[in-house]
Amino acid sequence: MTWTGECVDGRAQGFGALSSEHRWEPPAARGQRSTETGLLVAGQRNGNWRSVLANGTEAEGAYVNGTLSGHWVFKSPDGEVSEGAYVNGQRHGEWVRRRTDGTYAKGPYTRGKQTGRWLERDSDGNQAEGQYIDGLREGRWIERDSDGSLEEGNYVGGKRSGKWVLRLLRRGTSQAEDAGGGSYLDGKRNGPWVIRSRTRDGRHEEEEGVYEDDKRVGKWVFLRADGAEEEGPYEADKRTGNWAFRFPDGRQEQGHYVDGERTGEWVFSYPNGSVEKGPLVSGRRQGQWLLQSADGSIGEGRYKSGEKDGHWVERDADGNVWKGPYVDGRRSGFWIEQHANGGRSEGPYVDGRQSGKWTFQRADRAVAEGQLVNGRRTGNWITRYATGEVVEGPELGPLASSNGGIPRSWRKAHSKCQPSSPRPCFYPRGGRNRP
Repeated sequence: MTWTGECVDGRAQGFGALSSEHRWEPPAARGQRSTETGLLVAGQRNGNWRSVLANGTEAEGAYVNGTLSGHWVFKSPDGEVSEGAYVNGQRHGEWVRRRTDGTYAKGPYTRGKQTGRWLERDSDGNQAEGQYIDGLREGRWIERDSDGSLEEGNYVGGKRSGKWVLRLLRRGTSQAEDAGGGSYLDGKRNGPWVIRSRTRDGRHEEEEGVYEDDKRVGKWVFLRADGAEEEGPYEADKRTGNWAFRFPDGRQEQGHYVDGERTGEWVFSYPNGSVEKGPLVSGRRQGQWLLQSADGSIGEGRYKSGEKDGHWVERDADGNVWKGPYVDGRRSGFWIEQHANGGRSEGPYVDGRQSGKWTFQRADRAVAEGQLVNGRRTGNWITRYATGEVVEGPELGPLASSNGGIPRSWRKAHSKCQPSSPRPCFYPRGGRNRP
């Protein structure tokens, strides 16, 4: 402790500044260094004093013979202001605590402890009102949330106890309607509970189940604001076991939870008849899946981290089949396409697009070969017919065999060219004749 100020007979006496370790109010500031200015009489603080702590907290009020007495004001760096009276060094009478964020509390102290009726409000606008005895909440309390919901019940020794009732204020009125409730034991929810709430846009939601030591256990049912329903078991406040979800549009989801996450086999059903089945790991598709569309299309293959990855077989309703690998959700690598009419095509995909050398074969065994880049034909293409005719040229590709004829921009290489000719005998007009 250091005194800077007036002295009498070698002792601190009169006005000055005292630097020391703070030992008084507020409790959160005890132990910090403080600088106090005021009057010392016979070594004791008297009259009005002002203190500034190392953390920026300020305090101002009166002492009588070294004891806090009368009105005091405390201001903390976070904007909190507390003010009220001290009697014999203890808070006594009406006190008010407020912050710039809207937090507010008002009520009486008796010999340093909250005793009597208090009103408290937090920064979100939630409000509580009831009795304190010796610094602990006791008896009936009413707690109102900013969304209009209300909770009412008893405290014992500062903890919620017994039956608590939930209510919702009807929109635009001061009338409350039942919103369920349940029981508390030693401050924790225990036993059956029904909780009804309302969303910001006025729609209602409901949940029903059992709590054990403030944690959900056993079967729970949720009714969401959009009409969706959720049903399944909890274990230690985490979803575990088989759950079912039903949506207003007819969609359904059924599957397994482990430790609060979707892990295990799941089935997704859609109102149009489509079904998707396979395993999830931590909510993401992983492993072998079967996708069945309402039109009869089927896809079967593996997922990795929620994306198609690995070999897939896909069939449409007409009997066409596609086989090949996916990488990160996109076709990548060599694919084979078998068509219901007997045709076939094969070639590579790059990043979901046909790129590289592709071969297209019609049902009549006409074959076209050439390069694709991002799904578009490029470069020289060759089309071979079952009759032995061969056509080649830029970007011709399967177009030459689309109707069994030769494009008008092409012509025969020589007059003796026959359908059975083993050599190419058609070239673009203006091109070089080959005998």
